[in-house]
Amino acid sequence: MGRKILQDVANTLPQMFVGWRMAEDLKILAELPDGTLEIDVLTETVRHISGSTPRLHVAGELAAWLGNRLDEARLSITELTKAHLEVVIRTERLATARKRLISFDFACTCTVIGYDRTYVGNLVETHTWIKLQPRKRTR
Repeated sequence: MGRKILQDVANTLPQMFVGWRMAEDLKILAELPDGTLEIDVLTETVRHISGSTPRLHVAGELAAWLGNRLDEARLSITELTKAHLEVVIRTERLATARKRLISFDFACTCTVIGYDRTYVGNLVETHTWIKLQPRKRTR
């Protein structure tokens, strides 16, 4: 039973990252150069290939979900040696007015190691983020 659960975890974490309602996180990601983002779900740490360590809300959400999912399945998180999400981010594929619209291409690979096995999940998806502009006041 644990094997199916951990494969489900490896498949679900990338879906959560891409599908997360993370407007503030997208704002942070838009400031970073294209490249690879690494999230250690066990420690809730995030590192970008540029050397920066952005604080993303989604990292805590992924960790909370993982803990809850394992609890429900009666699996111990201490048996996991790795729960790692690697996201390659590209924003230049579509030419846009970056002040208003950014198209993110996400290529996610999740690796979960536990119970003497390795589980891998992948997801490639595009997400468009519209920056909300402050409204001009009219009298």
